[in-house]
Amino acid sequence: MKKLSLIAVVLACCAFLNGFICVAPASQSTAQVNNNLVVTARLENLLNQNTVYNDNFYSNQKLVNAATVVLKAYADEDGFIKNEIVSAYIKDMYDIDIDLTQNINPDLPQKEGYVLLVPRGYSVYSHKITNIENNGNQLIVTSSVRVSTHDSQEFNMQAETIFIENENSIFGYSILNSQLTEQNLGLKI
Repeated sequence: MKKLSLIAVVLACCAFLNGFICVAPASQSTAQVNNNLVVTARLENLLNQNTVYNDNFYSNQKLVNAATVVLKAYADEDGFIKNEIVSAYIKDMYDIDIDLTQNINPDLPQKEGYVLLVPRGYSVYSHKITNIENNGNQLIVTSSVRVSTHDSQEFNMQAETIFIENENSIFGYSILNSQLTEQNLGLKI
């Protein structure tokens, strides 16, 4: 009887302690890995939407024309997109306030309150993040980029992109700059 009571107490204790083991929080390293995967996926998504590189960050017209390519679904039947849509996208994506009341593409048709989606070919950029470096309030992201041009050419490049966390952006981050360079393929001569 004593053995049976002792076994019952031990089993009850095991069952009780097992309940705590099952609901133990994930380890810090597991939570950190999951957080890193989420951030990486979010940044890669932003990189794949980005169409502004190198010196294009310093030209309002180039910023607007790059944004309209991404926003082409918002164009009306004449190819115009509302200024508010374009400026909101640029603010969220690049944290740049842009004045669209000045003439953008002055030699092309104009419509008050709208920006023209310039009919042209464009490239598609497909990024794969290779490194993320936390530099204080900025993330410096290195990615390999597959560029597919409008005339069916494809080539590889490397991008170094600077992000800031931006709670005012629908994306959660904004791109401050992105530089494309030829990818070092490690060729030996």
